Amino acid sequence: MSPTARPAERPGRVRRWAWMRPGADVPASLPFLVVMTMGLLSLALPPYQLQVWHLVAAAVLTAALLGIRAVAVRRVEWRWVGLVAPFGVFPLEALLRDASGAAQSGLSPLVAVPVVWLAVFGRRRDLWAASVFVALVFVSPILLVGGDRYPVGEWRRALLWTGLSVVIAPLLQRVVHRLEVETARSRAIAARLEGIFRGATLSALVTTDVDGRITSFGVGAEAQLGFSAAQVVGRELTDVCLERGELVAAARELGVEPGFAVLTRLAHQRAPSREWTLVRADGEPVFVRMAVTELRDDRDQVSGYLCVSIDSTDSIRSQRELTQAEERWRVLMDHLPDTTVIMVEERTGITVVTGAGVLVRRLRDGAGRRLAEIVDRETPGTLARILAHAFDGDEPAAVHADVDGAEHEFTASPLPSTGARRQALLMARDVSRERDRERTLLAAKKRAERLFDDAPQGIALLDRHGVVVQANPALRALLGDEVVAGRALSSYSLRPDDDSVDRHLRRVQDVDGHRSETQWTLRGPEGEELHVVLISTMLAGEGDGADRILTNVVDVSERYRYERQLAFLAEHDPLTGLANRRRFDQELRRHVEECLRYGPRGAVLMLDLDHFKAVNDTLGHATGDELIVDVARVLDQRMRSTDVVARLGGDEFAILLPHSDQKAAELVAASVVERVFALVRRHGDARSGVTVSIGGVVVEAAHQNASDLLSAADSAMYVAKESGRNRYCFLPPTDGAGTVITGR
Repeated sequence: MSPTARPAERPGRVRRWAWMRPGADVPASLPFLVVMTMGLLSLALPPYQLQVWHLVAAAVLTAALLGIRAVAVRRVEWRWVGLVAPFGVFPLEALLRDASGAAQSGLSPLVAVPVVWLAVFGRRRDLWAASVFVALVFVSPILLVGGDRYPVGEWRRALLWTGLSVVIAPLLQRVVHRLEVETARSRAIAARLEGIFRGATLSALVTTDVDGRITSFGVGAEAQLGFSAAQVVGRELTDVCLERGELVAAARELGVEPGFAVLTRLAHQRAPSREWTLVRADGEPVFVRMAVTELRDDRDQVSGYLCVSIDSTDSIRSQRELTQAEERWRVLMDHLPDTTVIMVEERTGITVVTGAGVLVRRLRDGAGRRLAEIVDRETPGTLARILAHAFDGDEPAAVHADVDGAEHEFTASPLPSTGARRQALLMARDVSRERDRERTLLAAKKRAERLFDDAPQGIALLDRHGVVVQANPALRALLGDEVVAGRALSSYSLRPDDDSVDRHLRRVQDVDGHRSETQWTLRGPEGEELHVVLISTMLAGEGDGADRILTNVVDVSERYRYERQLAFLAEHDPLTGLANRRRFDQELRRHVEECLRYGPRGAVLMLDLDHFKAVNDTLGHATGDELIVDVARVLDQRMRSTDVVARLGGDEFAILLPHSDQKAAELVAASVVERVFALVRRHGDARSGVTVSIGGVVVEAAHQNASDLLSAADSAMYVAKESGRNRYCFLPPTDGAGTVITGR
């Protein structure tokens, strides 16, 4: 309903004007009551000579009118009660004029009071009735009283005041009605605006004056920015919530100073809403779309500005993330090696081409053309077939085709389409180099497998626990087992307690890239002892593959035996197999060092064959060598495993008895003399005259080195020779006297 429209009135009721509401009519009546009261008071002043009944009648009539007016204020629905008071003023006016000098009375203007009242608060028909009453106030005394009190000239005054009621009062009523309509309209607009400000919770409404100071701050603005209206009203909008950097950028764009001038320029240009970053009370940014509108008064002058913003944080962030994702996607696509990405539209052709493949430049020049015209010339029908599947929503397998002599892999995938034309994404990947690499890798793999199978030495692939995963034929032959896979390599050790393989594998795994080598003794196919060298390297698994250990098993049994033989020859006499002078000196020095550390013990014997030269001279060196070998056998059989028997050279021998005292050493010496004598007596030639002379010495604290012991033993041996040969001789202790000689 428009503000000027009037509702239908119910019968017997009157429309409830705003001025007739209880409590609102009293202030409206005060001006008229004051004027009437002043008129009544003027009667009590000279020059009027009032009779008592005039005053009583005026007072009674006035009281009655005031009472009726009070009832009208309380019960406004009684229309006639509301009209009695203003219409009752007319008879009161007639009475007061008559009492105050009739035609000469100065109270005639009071007749305008009820007329103005009805012009302000009444209706048009009320004014017509008031005009009649005005005429009666002036005409009825002329007709009823006449004479000198009311001359005929009173007709002019009647016409004047009646004309005022008929002409001026309706104009006044029209102005009042127009003011009432405008007031109601303004109140309705204000109520609607207030309702909008209070109900607009999804958008922020802020009004400012022309200087940018906030005049109103809606509920939606409070929710959006976290400020209360009391906190921001009166402050400049740009200082409250606009992000400074963004404001400066907008000012540079619009050519104005940073500040509220940016918003006024946008409002003046009637610019559409744009994205802004507002700062909440807690410092968090809010992304909004905000529009600024000029507010103009009735003279079309700018009176302020209205800012309307909608929180678009989620959508703007999503849009920015989408933009970033698109940029990343394009950068990624533009740098895909050997790949061309093509967007194809049904019945249109190529729409988008990106990537870093060899087809990019060729296809970009063909945007809008059918793909088959550019690529399918070398592969007729291939692309059309896979694109047809993609347009139908299928995911076909990749197909391969040669393009410009290079093998390409084509894959087409359906794309969501909103229009009538379907779309597909075609990926063209140059796989020629990949295929070359695959062929190279395959050839290398075959070579490696051939080397693995044909290698003359054993090769095994082990897991981290030392279990054989794969073994080549050479290793299977070395182990004498055709089923090696699945067994621990250490299970082939010659000795069950040998942990050399496990220790070797732990060393390999402890250090990345470490190459470890160790020696291992294993059991051969016939149970024989084999000596091998293990050389292992860690192989990291590819992808989710487990790590492996590559182990080379090199059979060094022959080398081991040769080295052992060389070592034996280096320390033993080649004729007798006894320790040689070098080995004896080493053992003697070791024994002397132990004696110096733990105390003296043991004895040393020096032996020399008597008359041996005669054997060589008469029977030859071969017979002499045989005799030397026989004597060596006699010496070796008599000794313990801890004793060291050595041939020092020619017919000289030495014995180290590390755990013997002098008594035990003498027993050994006597036994040797007897056994050698028994040995040579079996021969009937010059050999039967050969005997042995032995010199012995017991290790004492005084002996500080091996040479002292050998010199002492050698001296004792020569004493035995000088004493008749075929006997032994021990030097006495350093604190004793004389020489101990024991013969046969």
